[in-house]
Amino acid sequence: MHWPSLPFVWLLLLQLAPALLRTPTSPPNGGESPQGAKLVSSCPIEAILPRVTSQAKAFVENMNRFTATEVLERERLDRKGKLKDKVSGRTHYVATVRQMGTEVPTVEEHRDGTRLRSFDGAIEAIGIAALALIFHPSHFEEFDMKCEGPVDWNAHSTWQVYFQQRLDHPATMTGFGVGSSYFTILLKGSAWIDRDTYQLLHLEADLLEPIPAIGLNVLHQSVDYEPVTFSKNDTTLWLPRKADVTADLKGSRLVERHTYKEFRLFWVGTTQKIGGPISFLSN
Repeated sequence: MHWPSLPFVWLLLLQLAPALLRTPTSPPNGGESPQGAKLVSSCPIEAILPRVTSQAKAFVENMNRFTATEVLERERLDRKGKLKDKVSGRTHYVATVRQMGTEVPTVEEHRDGTRLRSFDGAIEAIGIAALALIFHPSHFEEFDMKCEGPVDWNAHSTWQVYFQQRLDHPATMTGFGVGSSYFTILLKGSAWIDRDTYQLLHLEADLLEPIPAIGLNVLHQSVDYEPVTFSKNDTTLWLPRKADVTADLKGSRLVERHTYKEFRLFWVGTTQKIGGPISFLSN
């Protein structure tokens, strides 16, 4: 079966345990700024967004130029927050972002063959590191955006930009696959953008609305981006450093954490075709 080509797609492993079938009691779906963020005053959205969009285009090139060690953790908690399952592992990680003509960019992730052992009901995020593509010209018009003010965030002076999926535009950013079924995900959230460089430092996204058909009530995503300097090549790239995901699905809290380190520089030509559309696996 062929799925739509999206930059960020969720894969739900099918073997759901009976414990997952209870009604969840989950916290509100987002709505809070990360710890360390302090709102100050208003900001000029018209001047900010063109510069952020320019940086998003550079981000696509950056994603095609590095390899890293990825530390991946998955957890499942019950309704009371008690840990039921946990797995973790390390792998060699490469991501490629490609865009054919006017199509939306697609993200492919390549690992060294080490597949992390999973558990019943786990979710797998594909391409979460590229959530910054919300600001790419291919996706930019899918969202209403407004600036909520200059914010001091983790010792950085930033602009806090709120975004929300527009209902009058096709949503091509994110999807959720369950077996042979596919569901489009609508997003809302905030981005924290450096006031001097207009680089994205931190991004948080949540569901604009739940998906009752699969019992998905909360899907919270948090990604940190940082400059990585390759001294041997005298090159600095803005890259993902950490990505956390929390989902409330059919009565369970599912958590997936990605940490990227030990970065190495390489180059994939932008005209090189790498594979086909994103593929989906299930067990």
